[in-house]
Amino acid sequence: RTPCHLCRLHHLMAEEAPFKFGFQVKPQEGEDGGDDGFATAEEDEHVSTADEDDSEEMRPAYSMHGLPRAEELSLSNAGRHAEMEEVEVAPGLRMLKGRVSSSQAAQLLNIKQAANSDLLPQVYEGGFKLWEGAIDLCHYLLQHYKLDGTRLTSDPNLSTLLRGKKVLELGCGHGLPGILALMAGAEVHFQDFNSEVLTHLTMPNVLANMGRMPPARTRGPVKFFSGDWHSIGELLTSKGYGGHYDLIITSETIYSLESQYKLVECIKQVLQPPLGVVLVAAKSYYFGVGGGIKTFLKAVKQDGIFEVTHVYKTSQDVTHCMGPMRASAPLETQPVEAPEEEALQPDSTPSGTQPSDKLQPEVVGGVPAPADNKAGGGGLVREVLQLAFPLSILPYFL
Repeated sequence: RTPCHLCRLHHLMAEEAPFKFGFQVKPQEGEDGGDDGFATAEEDEHVSTADEDDSEEMRPAYSMHGLPRAEELSLSNAGRHAEMEEVEVAPGLRMLKGRVSSSQAAQLLNIKQAANSDLLPQVYEGGFKLWEGAIDLCHYLLQHYKLDGTRLTSDPNLSTLLRGKKVLELGCGHGLPGILALMAGAEVHFQDFNSEVLTHLTMPNVLANMGRMPPARTRGPVKFFSGDWHSIGELLTSKGYGGHYDLIITSETIYSLESQYKLVECIKQVLQPPLGVVLVAAKSYYFGVGGGIKTFLKAVKQDGIFEVTHVYKTSQDVTHCMGPMRASAPLETQPVEAPEEEALQPDSTPSGTQPSDKLQPEVVGGVPAPADNKAGGGGLVREVLQLAFPLSILPYFL
């Protein structure tokens, strides 16, 4: 379904410009899929259905069979997690997060396999873990919006460039980047695949960190949504959030091919044109599951809507802020085209390695665990990509 806020633009540009809107994206035959962001199982009935489907061939893209329905959750549903710990996001800024062990995650989800694996496609995909990309995204938000970590938790009259912005974090898990934006005065909506991650982790993290802010500080609205990205886009649109968000952020959510197409489709429904931007933090490649930056660039190019710019790059030893992000007015950036090579497939794991359910070690104490180039390691290179509408569409919104 073509997002309603883009229908008019699509009609105007159909005959006048070479820019093409490709709303019906279909993954090529043979492409592997299997995740929906940080996916977990929502209810027992869905778990049993998904377990049965694991033995079958891959479902068609956007199949709703066995997936939890999209819904809005109230903050009053937040569970209490006794074990909170600090993570150093940046110098001067330490944030609180719940710590959920693999055995605890299995109990919360009522899925025994979750005790031994971070990847159960369309059932549980690591939502209770804190991944490196979330910290990278926090770093970039702090740099780009010139946020002072100390003042975020101490200044009652803090005014920032994020104040009043409408932000959506997709596949949020712990939600630290979204919480950072919330602390800076933004209106933030959090989304994850299922309600267990949101109620037992994201919500407690939000409450714990907002409780550290000065009481006099103005707090932006916050909402929570669970469900698959395909149905989430429709739910948000039905609630008046079509074309609503100034900034969409997501980290470590493009590690399977199917999820990349779903992510792009969801973004198109809810990102505000013409100056809304998306920040995607990810690794260059995820062994064993087939996704990564290269295949995501290809998916975005095939879709034809957004221009992509590399704005942040980090490795084990070196971090680069590579360029400005488009803010309230267009900036001069160089769009990056997707490479022409064939997309990497899950079976392209280098010789001597085996696909693994462990995508990447958890971040502990703000210091990313060493990346592993073998099974489960995402490689040493991590980036933040910016997706934005092409500047050529600006005249249609004057």
